Amino acid sequence: MQEFNVVTLMKQAMKAKEQAKLEVIRSVKAKMLLLQTSGKITGELNQEQIQDCIRKEIKERKEHLESVIKKLTTLTENSAEFFTFSSQKEEDEKSIEFLNQYLPQLMSLDEMQTIVDSLMQEGKKMPEVMKYFSTHFKGKADMKTVSQLVKEKLNKN
Repeated sequence: MQEFNVVTLMKQAMKAKEQAKLEVIRSVKAKMLLLQTSGKITGELNQEQIQDCIRKEIKERKEHLESVIKKLTTLTENSAEFFTFSSQKEEDEKSIEFLNQYLPQLMSLDEMQTIVDSLMQEGKKMPEVMKYFSTHFKGKADMKTVSQLVKEKLNKN
């Protein structure tokens, strides 16, 4: 995991003439400024708060990517619209990949499954399991995946 330094990254992207990266960095910077000016935070953002901004950007890009993929399935391959949407898909995938290098490594599916299984055997319900993951593994576990694992476990029982 690398440190997300906005100024340095923007300079590098401008020098390399990487417009797409620059757009992504500016978007995260906007989220950071929004958080700073919201009054919830005084002073500089710490690394965890910066990572939260990056996570929000990744989440938005993933949602956009899902809608683009859904739209691509309805288009014919030779159309101009297909080309536009496929290039948007590639841009979103590259942006997500770029931003992921500034976040800690996510837990594997097996690790999450093991923890979910042990918590469920202790008699914990879904809200308790979700709270456990959000407090102990914030930023390290994909909460959407955890939710799906718990639902699957509940449906089996």
